Amino acid sequence: EQGYLQSIRTNFIEVNLNDKTMTSDQPVVISGQNYVISSNGLNASLETQQYELHDHVQTVYQPSLLP
Repeated sequence: EQGYLQSIRTNFIEVNLNDKTMTSDQPVVISGQNYVISSNGLNASLETQQYELHDHVQTVYQPSLLP
């Protein structure tokens, strides 16, 4: 399952279970099998699985060497 989100790391994240959202104004690192994305915060919908990054800093994509 290449490309799918594996983890979200940050020092602080607020989860609102009523409207099923997550927000952070702290540095965030999102990683998957072939990529790492860094930003200075995010808004996320747990329902739609859509993520909005604040001040996107860097994306590193490293494709697999195996077919």
